[in-house]
Amino acid sequence: MNNKQQTPPYGVPPNAKKVFSGLIWDIYQWEQKMFDGTTRTFECLKRVNTAVIIPVVGDQILIQRQLQPHWDHELISLPAGRFDGEEDPLVCAQRELLEETGFTSGDWELFDKGHPYRPMIWERFVFIARDCKKISEQHLDPGERIACEVVSFDEFLNLADHPDWRETGMSILMYQCRLYPEKRRALEEKLFGKI
Repeated sequence: MNNKQQTPPYGVPPNAKKVFSGLIWDIYQWEQKMFDGTTRTFECLKRVNTAVIIPVVGDQILIQRQLQPHWDHELISLPAGRFDGEEDPLVCAQRELLEETGFTSGDWELFDKGHPYRPMIWERFVFIARDCKKISEQHLDPGERIACEVVSFDEFLNLADHPDWRETGMSILMYQCRLYPEKRRALEEKLFGKI
């Protein structure tokens, strides 16, 4: 027998019941009729949606080295964060960039959105923020230590190999840009407006 569960495509079925409610994660379960007429209990994980920002500063990209109390070492990432309630994705991205870095931008573009993991109901929005300028100090949560730095495009692409790189959802594109000149040119054009 195959006990592999399939999650509904990015939605909780109407007959599902929430069996756990957390600060970030909720777990839903429901009875699902199988093709042979039997019934099984299925479940899925739902989490708060997130925004990730690719901040462009001149011809460089702003990254961060972040430590949180429950991590055993620092991780490298792009600015990112969870939605506050039903917050608009762009508003979340703008707020997180300012809070985590002190930078702002007047040139935003939705670069990607999707559901990173099939067994989880979670939408992730990736924005490009061009021509970023520092306007304030960081306003970090008590559980965040974030150091910001700017890196060249090549240094950014090479982060895909770094064991502490947290934005694994970007890694395939980063590898493709390193392998295929046309992919690299397309991303450079998208980020920096030049070929």
